Amino acid sequence: MFAAVVTMFFLYTYGMVNLAAFVESFDENPLFRPSFHFYHRSPALTGALGCGVTAFLNNPSAAVSFQHHCEEAMANLATTLLVSSSGEADMFV
Repeated sequence: MFAAVVTMFFLYTYGMVNLAAFVESFDENPLFRPSFHFYHRSPALTGALGCGVTAFLNNPSAAVSFQHHCEEAMANLATTLLVSSSGEADMFV
């Protein structure tokens, strides 16, 4: 089970990097300047989709379980960052 979790972690991490590169290039953000001279957004999208498909083909139950745990962790982190210990909203709200 440990190997499946590590595999899902790296697949989702690489997929999110590819997805971020695609979104930045698709939005034509002027601050996004890839150093590779022949950059195009289609390999970034293909890599992101390929990581998701590979995760589900590799181990469907681990892929769904890992995604569910990541969503819960991000929700807990957002709640922690948005509400201070005194119960008042921080500047992130």
